Amino acid sequence: MSLKLEGGSLKLEDKGLHITRHQVHSALYLVPGTRLPAPDNDINFKTRIDMTFKPNFFFMTFCLFFMGLQLAQAQEQEVADTTRYAQITFDHTSFDFKDMHQGEKTEHVFKFTNTGTAPLILSNVLTTCGCTAPEWPRSPIPPGGEGEIKIVFDSSTKMGRQNKVITVRSNSKSGDFRLRISAMVLPPKKKD
Repeated sequence: MSLKLEGGSLKLEDKGLHITRHQVHSALYLVPGTRLPAPDNDINFKTRIDMTFKPNFFFMTFCLFFMGLQLAQAQEQEVADTTRYAQITFDHTSFDFKDMHQGEKTEHVFKFTNTGTAPLILSNVLTTCGCTAPEWPRSPIPPGGEGEIKIVFDSSTKMGRQNKVITVRSNSKSGDFRLRISAMVLPPKKKD
């Protein structure tokens, strides 16, 4: 920022007392925030500029130290967040019901363990068709804890080889997990 004067300029960086004499040729002279009639003679400006900012070594050192401390805390928090996680581990991920007759219902239980270091939360268990009905724990599984997902397969409207996928959604580090079931659905049994 500088003050523009008729013959030169006075900058804020110039320190000390400044007395300047200038001719005014306009009818109005604008003083910051005020409009005053200008005289037809000389105006003396007295300006004292005392404040200059020079960052010193200690101030700069403090700023750098403070920024470094903030960065270290942010990195430490990020590391802390990534060291605690849930991990779902199944004892097996697929099951074959073998041969079954159309109209039969059968079930299977998939057992799992939380091998992570944070509670495991199952948010949903999705099936690819309405022929499977899952049951799963709704409460968090602590680290080292075990749980079960029960699948019921209804072959009423199916025939031939069946391959189904069950998607387990959780907060596990590995993300969504897929279980597979299969069966060979034979024609219905003949009634005697």
